Amino acid sequence: MPTGVEVTTPVEQRLPVRNPTAAPGKRANSMSQSTISSNGHSSTAHREEPIPAERRQTRVNEAVTPEELIERHVENARRQLAEARESLKAGRRRVVQLEDALANWERFAAEVRRQLPPERR
Repeated sequence: MPTGVEVTTPVEQRLPVRNPTAAPGKRANSMSQSTISSNGHSSTAHREEPIPAERRQTRVNEAVTPEELIERHVENARRQLAEARESLKAGRRRVVQLEDALANWERFAAEVRRQLPPERR
């Protein structure tokens, strides 16, 4: 039932969105064109960058059979899983590096404390 009133969001109106964690009266530049959707993910109202390859592959003409479409989605899911596994491996390597760095700094701090005169400890 049209009422003649058009409802738009701040993003559709291109209004700045204030960062709720920013100081009062301040807004974060990174959120000026973004909003947080109901599922908690950031989304933008205007997309200027090209559509990624994995999204282009989801466009199909009407001649594509359901089996081909399903196979395409299965392959995309496999590729995404492989990429996620690689990211996880890299993340785990980074955690190990940071744990080693922390252990080294803790050993160094303990050595420095041992070398300090008792009155400065």
